[in-house]
Amino acid sequence: MKCKVFDDMFDELYLHEIYNKILSFPLNLTNVANRKTFPYGNVGSHRLIGATVFHRSNMNRIDEYIPDSDWCFDIFEQIETRIENDLYLESISLNVQNMGCDGTTHVDAEESNEYTLLVMTNPTWKKEWGGEFQLMKEYVNDDNMVLETYKYVPGRVIILPGAHPHRGLAPKEKYVYRTSIVYRVRIHDDEDLTYIDS
Repeated sequence: MKCKVFDDMFDELYLHEIYNKILSFPLNLTNVANRKTFPYGNVGSHRLIGATVFHRSNMNRIDEYIPDSDWCFDIFEQIETRIENDLYLESISLNVQNMGCDGTTHVDAEESNEYTLLVMTNPTWKKEWGGEFQLMKEYVNDDNMVLETYKYVPGRVIILPGAHPHRGLAPKEKYVYRTSIVYRVRIHDDEDLTYIDS
């Protein structure tokens, strides 16, 4: 099982702009991922600092949309240029982690035709800061369960099956914020995700 990784898709200046937009966005300190309860979504797989920018429960119903977030859709459209399939966008989330806030192992989807597109949005990053993205063998928060590790690289895009367990590690340095944008998409049931390498 390998993730698809794209590097060098975005200019450094653009990443600075995006990073500043994320940090000035109305973030929630108790944002709940993979909400399971109705109507407030207080129960889910884990909590994180972040915001849901866009979410729809079906083709005809948009449940959440935050105005002035067009830049999130601009990034998504750029990623789409590397994918041959037609994508149905289900949600967009902004995530922020600081020292000590490692993500818990979780999945983003249940179905095999659902994918997660993760964009690492910090414009600069030092190796010693950590912040790796990890695919896990099982739904367990244990370093022995790590299947693959991907370094945090500014502007890196990682695409993975949403039903595969994964986690994002926090920075190891004080006052450093690890930011990312997560897009959840769906493709037609009978297709495999295919890429345009350029």
